[in-house]
Amino acid sequence: MNSPYGDAIVNDDLRYVRWGDPDAGSPSVLTAMEFTDLARSPKLFARKFDTSVDSTVLDMIDAHVNA
Repeated sequence: MNSPYGDAIVNDDLRYVRWGDPDAGSPSVLTAMEFTDLARSPKLFARKFDTSVDSTVLDMIDAHVNA
């Protein structure tokens, strides 16, 4: 931000993140329950997934992208 272009930079990392408990210190794990919100989001990346919690959401994303 310390450049002549600092005022033209868009402050958006294009990452979908859902914060549950603000005291947790890390984002919530995304599950199939959040898929609709995730699919409707204009974000290109998402965090965070855990296959031991819910691997279905990753299959849903694959199906959505490949449709």
